[in-house]
Amino acid sequence: MKVLIEGGIFKRAASASYGAGEISFYGIREHFADYILIAPYTIETEIDDVDTTAIEVAALNEMLAEENLAHEVKVTEIQRKINDLLCLENKPSWVEE
Repeated sequence: MKVLIEGGIFKRAASASYGAGEISFYGIREHFADYILIAPYTIETEIDDVDTTAIEVAALNEMLAEENLAHEVKVTEIQRKINDLLCLENKPSWVEE
């Protein structure tokens, strides 16, 4: 599969905080207002077709784990509030006071 990568060579405008400026390589859409485009570039390359299913599934599993953790924290907090209202303590029944 043929892929085109568009980017540019940018120079940060000179300022008191950045000194004389610096030259950086960024994607065309990634530059900021304080950078000046010196020269655009396009790179054309050939890459093998890749099945990204495993990568996508791993990313979704990571998102799911984060959501589950957030849900657990919420449920625990709600349960704590309920226990506080009912004056319940979360300790084993065999523990004496």
